[in-house]
Amino acid sequence: IPPEEAREVAFSVAERVRQQLQLTVPAGDRDLAIGATIGIALYPQDADSVAGVLRAADQVMYVGKRRGRNRVVTTDELKQQQ
Repeated sequence: IPPEEAREVAFSVAERVRQQLQLTVPAGDRDLAIGATIGIALYPQDADSVAGVLRAADQVMYVGKRRGRNRVVTTDELKQQQ
């Protein structure tokens, strides 16, 4: 798969997972909203090792959390910050 297409496929899968994780859970006298922020990094485009890919995905996940949570973000957003 070409690199740009791989990123699109990964984003699409992650977005479907994120949507399925959006839940409301009753907790006593209120409801808790459950969601997920997912960071996407690809090998070898974003890092040259397993540890590097995990580190890049973790970094971009925190970028997403700072931007409002409950979203899918890719390493493209890390590049935009620099």
